[in-house]
Amino acid sequence: MSSAFTDTAASSIAKTKELLKTLQLGALINGEWLRYPDTNSSALPPSLTPLLPSGVSSDKESEGDASASFAVTDPATGEEIYRLPALGPVYTRAAIAAAEKTHREEWGCERTAPVLRRHHVLLEWEKLVKQEKENLAHIMTLESGKPLAESRNEVMYAASFIGWFAEQIRRENGVIIPSPAGDKTMAAYRQPVGVCALITPWNFPAAMLTRKAAAALAAGCCCVCKVPHDAPLSALYVAKLAEKAGVPKGALNVLTTDSAGSRRFGDEVCRSEVVRKISFTGSTAVGKLLMRQATDTVKRVSMELGGNAPFIVFEDANIDQAVQAIVACKFRGAGQTCVCANRVYIHRDVWDQVVPAVVKLVREQIVGHGLTHGVSIGPVINHRAVNSIETLVENAVEKGAKILLKGGPNAKLKCLPEELSGGSFFLPVVLDCRAFDGHEEQGLKRRKYTAKRKREMAHIVQAEIFGPGF
Repeated sequence: MSSAFTDTAASSIAKTKELLKTLQLGALINGEWLRYPDTNSSALPPSLTPLLPSGVSSDKESEGDASASFAVTDPATGEEIYRLPALGPVYTRAAIAAAEKTHREEWGCERTAPVLRRHHVLLEWEKLVKQEKENLAHIMTLESGKPLAESRNEVMYAASFIGWFAEQIRRENGVIIPSPAGDKTMAAYRQPVGVCALITPWNFPAAMLTRKAAAALAAGCCCVCKVPHDAPLSALYVAKLAEKAGVPKGALNVLTTDSAGSRRFGDEVCRSEVVRKISFTGSTAVGKLLMRQATDTVKRVSMELGGNAPFIVFEDANIDQAVQAIVACKFRGAGQTCVCANRVYIHRDVWDQVVPAVVKLVREQIVGHGLTHGVSIGPVINHRAVNSIETLVENAVEKGAKILLKGGPNAKLKCLPEELSGGSFFLPVVLDCRAFDGHEEQGLKRRKYTAKRKREMAHIVQAEIFGPGF
């Protein structure tokens, strides 16, 4: 593996930081942008206090932490690139109230927000996201570490969701159903469910926001979104573009908070009787918790949780294509996406052809800052992720795994340039494994198995408690 950091990358970093200063991103509630350091994190500004009953415009439990904030860092360098307010629960309650008011008075009403209005607003949003592709991609790479080419792909992926739901809502005309009476028919029409709480992950920060919010807005629902604290900036910019496209104030509310605040956000939206649906993408453990909490108010829930996806190479496969696909499938997003293959099963007859070729191709990958031309693998999201992957590798070796390609966090000290010494890099590792307990894994670790019969393979890949994923 080689590494890279160039003067061009340094220039791109500087330009992207200047862009962020110009954009002045922050949380968005009822059309008002709440930025650091101007926002009291535990008490509402006067402009938002009318949203809540008198006397409940502050958080008693966090009054002493009015300036609470959190840093957004570049995972490739460890340097702070932006700071956002860590909003307390009172802001979640205000956002819910704003969404409910806009849903009741404007966006959820067919008279004031008919299908064609929602359709045209979403199409304008899609257009603006596409126009801002380069700026969004550079911001995404700076906050998440993914290579610029991957960020560009995600921006277009994010825009495609907006366009898709803009078109789908035009075709939602209800259905005519035969009646048990025989001489009558029944008509069924879909209605907006109400206020939706959306919780998005850091590994697809823009696309997961548009996939959830565009669907809700198209249906006439208003949203309260909690963006990921590790990579919130591209999502906030997408929200700014939604506002510019004509999404009314209160229809799309986006909150920023730290890790502790994320848990409090989940508590608030689950407790609220106004919120009628929760959509969450993230870990299985948190998904289970939200589902339990949502039962008290009988909310609808949509959960996209973890998987342990297999990649299977049978004896009749095209070896060259399989090798390319294994590396591409695993190492996109530094191995941290839910669509990455966590396990590779290779037929015994082609093991000796596939494995050396995979190791060779992984060794040829260029590791570095995502804004450097030619980089194919960036850092993982933070140092906690580095420690987690390191533990997984150590556990695998203790169980008898063979290291076919040794990377890891220590190898970066010899491989990466000085500018990236503070980054959360974990150079790719390839392991030859035989048996593991089923668990969800993310990171730059590749497991390999052998198998002979297709029926045996089907049983193996379905045996994981997390399911085969995508």
